[in-house]
Amino acid sequence: MSNVENAEQDDLHFKLLTLYDCIDKIMPLMKTPDIYEIYANADGRIWTLSNAVGKKRTDIVMEPIEVRNIIQSVAALDDRIIDDVDPKLDAKIPGNPEFPMCRFHGTLPPTVLNPVMNIRKHSTVIFTLEDYLNQGTITKQQYDILVEAIRKKKNIIAAGGTGSGKTTLLNA
Repeated sequence: MSNVENAEQDDLHFKLLTLYDCIDKIMPLMKTPDIYEIYANADGRIWTLSNAVGKKRTDIVMEPIEVRNIIQSVAALDDRIIDDVDPKLDAKIPGNPEFPMCRFHGTLPPTVLNPVMNIRKHSTVIFTLEDYLNQGTITKQQYDILVEAIRKKKNIIAAGGTGSGKTTLLNA
C-alpha cells in the first residue's frame, strides 16, 4: 500500500472514530438489529422505528450541538462541509461490525429551527416475494403479475412514502 493510500485509510479511520464518538448516545439503538430507523426532531428527542414496536419515542434527548456534530461528522466522511449556505446532507454511513450500512439525512438551520437527522439502517433481512405472499402482504394474483414482469424483464415502478417499503419490495 502506498503512502497516499495509507494516509487516506488513516483519514477515514479518524473520521469514523470521530463519528462513533458523536453517536455514542444513540449507539445502543444503532446496535439493535430490530431498529431500522433512528431520528432526531428539532426538539432533540430521539425516535425509532422497529419491526417489533413500530414508532417509539426513546428517553434520549440530544442538544442541538450534539445533532449538529453528528451531521458534520457524517459530512466529513464525504469530505463535505455543511453550513448555513448548504444546510442539507444526504449521505451514507459505512457498515461496520457494530451496525450495517446506513442512509443518512441531516438538516441544519436556517432551514430548520434546530438540527435534525434521520438514520435509516439497511436491512439485514431480505424478504422474498414468497415471504410477501405467505404473510398476506400481496395476493396470489399480485405475486403472479410481479413474477411474470420480472421474468419478462419489464420495468417496475415502486412508489410510496418514506418508510413504506419500496426498497425492501424491490430487493425481494
